[in-house]
Amino acid sequence: MSAQFGLKQCVPFAITLLSMASASFAATAYINQIGYRTGDAKEFTLFEGSGDVEIVDASGTTVLTVTPSAATTWAASGQSVQLVDFSDLKTPGTYSIQVGGQVLRSDLKVLDAPYVEVAKASLK
Repeated sequence: MSAQFGLKQCVPFAITLLSMASASFAATAYINQIGYRTGDAKEFTLFEGSGDVEIVDASGTTVLTVTPSAATTWAASGQSVQLVDFSDLKTPGTYSIQVGGQVLRSDLKVLDAPYVEVAKASLK
């Protein structure tokens, strides 16, 4: 007798995997990966966040707490997102973004001249 493996056998397995995957997804912060200039307006986009956003320095100190804007639909992705304005952060450094104690990113850079390295690399 030969065993058949078809769509009916895959459905329970797929549902289980999807439910596990969806539980592991959390808020995401979309940032300018090059960095932000100290004196400029600064914003990043928060996807599926809930509550205030904390900007934390390398020593673990919260240097800024921001309430994100109301959620709107980002036409480019169809996602419901919030803008986080952190323009009050003017001290150069690398920071973490946290929501509800969860670290979303640890590579938020605020620099005096973030585009210098990009300019140098483009001339090579």
